[in-house]
Amino acid sequence: MLSKSQATGIQIDGIVISAITRTQIFLNKNGQSVRPAMTWADSRARDQAGRIASAVQTLDKRFRTFGPINAYHPLARILWLLEKEPQNFEQLYCVLEPKDYLNFRLTGAWAADEISLSRLTTIVDRKPAEELFSQLNLPIEIIPPLMSPQHCIGPVLSGLDSPFDRLAGVPVFAGSMDAWCASLGLGALRPQYAYDISGTSEVLGVLSDSYEEIPGLVTLPWYLDLYQIGGPSQTGADCLRWYQEAFGSSHEGIDPGRVLQELEKRYRQPEPIVFLPYLRGERTPLWDPDVRGLFFGINRRHSSTDFIWAILEGVAFAGRQILELATKFRKISLHEVRIGGGAARSDLWCQIKSSIWKYPVTRMKEAESALLGAAMVGYCGLAEYSSLDQAQAEMAHKDRSFEPSDGAWREHTKLYDLLYENFLEIQKAALPLSRSLVQRVHNHSDLISYQQENAQ
Repeated sequence: MLSKSQATGIQIDGIVISAITRTQIFLNKNGQSVRPAMTWADSRARDQAGRIASAVQTLDKRFRTFGPINAYHPLARILWLLEKEPQNFEQLYCVLEPKDYLNFRLTGAWAADEISLSRLTTIVDRKPAEELFSQLNLPIEIIPPLMSPQHCIGPVLSGLDSPFDRLAGVPVFAGSMDAWCASLGLGALRPQYAYDISGTSEVLGVLSDSYEEIPGLVTLPWYLDLYQIGGPSQTGADCLRWYQEAFGSSHEGIDPGRVLQELEKRYRQPEPIVFLPYLRGERTPLWDPDVRGLFFGINRRHSSTDFIWAILEGVAFAGRQILELATKFRKISLHEVRIGGGAARSDLWCQIKSSIWKYPVTRMKEAESALLGAAMVGYCGLAEYSSLDQAQAEMAHKDRSFEPSDGAWREHTKLYDLLYENFLEIQKAALPLSRSLVQRVHNHSDLISYQQENAQ
């Protein structure tokens, strides 16, 4: 669109950006970064998170914020900045997420959407949590003005460097985080539906018309009186790529798509391996940066085929845990799980998930569901559609549905129920062992560094 070769016959009517969340950019009043951004996987603010969580419990429910307080929470990172880098905090004027920073560079407007930053707003009235900020000695003014995703924050400035100068005057809408835009693009922004964004990591959510706080899960306002119950994980297709990079032979390469296509043709041992897919710690529902991955039940007959099956199933077991936690409190009856993202292109993985989750899994035609959702936001902002409901009804189209008991998978479903019980038992046993391992490594980091230097 903005390449050197000028596109012809295209008119840009509006701009909507969808991007990762849980990443903070710290800006001074001139719009310059006061330090490097803290990204979604950053877990250094553990101590601050614990103290904030304690402070929240002393507040009246009217002043409590959405979602659990943990090391990945934006407020914990802001407090970390105050305590660990006071010289940088003194320069702080506003905290923006990535897409809000890009919007700012395009329009000069400080703004954010009310969904992405709902973790900093109160449960009752969805306004910035002034009482909590006051207790923590943090200025509430560092939160930008909040608005709906389809709200126009302003036109693109004139005088920007090429090629952005060609966008001058085009309206920019607030947009929202990738998970929200993807759930919209999947047509899952409706009660009793769930969504799975299946990529490098996975995001799962169940849509409910009632608010419910569930330990381990994130409940956020999603659209009007609709709530999302679920959250982002640290696990997904990256587990498969890691395995191929670490152990793959030269003829396999590191193309996950090709490996998945060939997997069903390979012989699998009848005794399966169970995999805990926590290669980067875990967010939902464990919220533990120290939990570690594990292959359990390995025997001499197992081959790479068995390990790959275990990875696919392990990621799906982790997803089932989220879905079960989200549905058991109010016994939500899900119609189906809408799935999108790069890993959703695999028929095999979609079928495995359906059989493990025991829900129909529907893959949508548009793989880039977050981009489609962002387009829906733009159309609503331009009044092409009267509501987001109308936009998703008109633009989200099904590709294929997978049923839990399709064909031979009926027997798989029974086996998966048993393996899921093993998964939860292994997880429970591994959590304290993981923490002990990480602590011991941390305590002997000087010795390990010395050994590495000698090895070099």
